[in-house]
Amino acid sequence: MNFPYEHAFLGLGNMAEAILASMLKVAKTDPKQIIVCRRNTAKLKKQAKQWRVPSTKQVKEAASQSQYIWLGVKPQQAQELLSEIASNINKSQIIISMMAGISIKTIKQAINANCTVIRIMPNTPAMLGHGAIGAYFPKNLQANIKNKIKKILQGMGKLEILSQEKLLDAVTGLSGSGPAFIYQIAQAMIQGAMNEGLTQKQAKSLCIQTLLGASKMLELTKKTPEQLSQAVTSKGGTTEAGLKILAKHKVFKSITLAVEQAIQRAQILRSENETCLF
Repeated sequence: MNFPYEHAFLGLGNMAEAILASMLKVAKTDPKQIIVCRRNTAKLKKQAKQWRVPSTKQVKEAASQSQYIWLGVKPQQAQELLSEIASNINKSQIIISMMAGISIKTIKQAINANCTVIRIMPNTPAMLGHGAIGAYFPKNLQANIKNKIKKILQGMGKLEILSQEKLLDAVTGLSGSGPAFIYQIAQAMIQGAMNEGLTQKQAKSLCIQTLLGASKMLELTKKTPEQLSQAVTSKGGTTEAGLKILAKHKVFKSITLAVEQAIQRAQILRSENETCLF
């Protein structure tokens, strides 16, 4: 079946716009083959002009005229959106959902159509092309479709393909919530340096570069975090003194529990959505 557009974005918040940018810049999709849709008229007009893509406020129109439908609304808006487009979806279309906690089963029930649904979970650094993205593709998905979506997502950062849909909850807790945990650590490091005399500008600059450098060490040396930590630590030295404070206050355990709690919350929200939303 031929469609006027290749891609439709229903909702165009930060994550959806990051995907749109990758679609245009990395996948080299023709802007005329993309239609964007959102409720906010002023923002829609601005984004359509910026990316030079067609736009509409009518979600039914966008959904019915596109091969690939990207769901970019917030989870609490899912019921309204899916109900609105349900009669405009057929089995030849592909739905890609970035809505946290809304399962493939729930989406299919809501639209009452046996179309293909892909779920993805990007994080906010994807807006800069440095995201961590988890994706689950149905087992029977055609290779050319899977490769098309993979290329778009890889333009936003590091892509991990998951073997089970439920693992998206773990991605949500780790890389989805993770940036907030890193920002808390950064804030604490900056404050500690400022307490001992550095200016905020100096402390922030050094902290950012320290985090970037440490990440590169993890990525390029292939050593474990524990091995890299030991390499920095000398007996009776400054690093050992700091690590003793972290151990005393059980920072390792606290961060572990923070990630686990975020994952468990994602699981609870998914369960609630499956039983209550539709």
